[in-house]
Amino acid sequence: MRSTVALSLLLVTTGFFIHVMNCGELHAAGGPIVWPTYQEVEVEAGEYVSEYVYIENQGDHPVLVSLYVADFTVRADGTFVFTEPGHGTYSASTWIALDMSETRVGPGERVEIPVHIAVPEDAGPGGHYAAVFVEMPSGPAESGVSISTRIPSLFYITVDSERGVIATAEIHRLVYPAIATGKPVETGVVLRNTGNVHLTIAARAYFKDMWGVGSELDLGQMVLLPGGEGTLRAFWDDSPFMGSVEVSVVAGYFDAEGNLIQKPAGATFWIVPWRELTGFVVAFPLLIAVGWVIRKKFSFRSPIKRK
Repeated sequence: MRSTVALSLLLVTTGFFIHVMNCGELHAAGGPIVWPTYQEVEVEAGEYVSEYVYIENQGDHPVLVSLYVADFTVRADGTFVFTEPGHGTYSASTWIALDMSETRVGPGERVEIPVHIAVPEDAGPGGHYAAVFVEMPSGPAESGVSISTRIPSLFYITVDSERGVIATAEIHRLVYPAIATGKPVETGVVLRNTGNVHLTIAARAYFKDMWGVGSELDLGQMVLLPGGEGTLRAFWDDSPFMGSVEVSVVAGYFDAEGNLIQKPAGATFWIVPWRELTGFVVAFPLLIAVGWVIRKKFSFRSPIKRK
């Protein structure tokens, strides 16, 4: 069993760079902080392990915090959705037990919360996910209704890391305009996790206009859970004034053996500045008319010579 508390992943290839940094800690303003924000845990079916979540009260008053477990998924836009335990397709929330449901943390005190993970004997290989929530009151609102702050610590649990783990993804489609009307041009890629374990995927777009001028655009990165779909997109500011553009998008991730996999996809679109062209079409006849008037007004006839 190997547990990695801080995930730091670096992918480097020619012209391709991905950097995933540990998120550090989350905290409520003027109150407790919670870390780690996520943990990578590798286990085997039937194994029992314990990890830890830490709470430190940086406030001036003691805080009573509640602790509970939930499932989570990730939407296509990258936002997290938390649900009741045991309902997710790749749920691990029912595997997790906490020693306490609440604890009091004094000013300046640090508390260690054991998180016990009992992996079932029949657990399927691949990724399983859960969140341990730390919830604390944040004071009454102006309406008198009590509000609270809850902070998750995410658990990414991989079962049978040496067999049965499938780390694959595909480019579902590219995001680009059939005809762009000017700068900036929104470009992106829709990615789909076709394996059974979470993946950190990054993408980069390469452009070449009709004159052969090229440029690049970093589309960013995201974590995709098994079966999940997500979109990476950005705005291209170096587009030409007009003409056809070839775009090639390369998405990269590590497979189960640690090999860098790159998936390419390409397309062609046009840039047509309709506003500028319409203005020119409207203005051109006016310029011709004005030129003709000026020419008529200031033209001189040659004198006719008499014999």
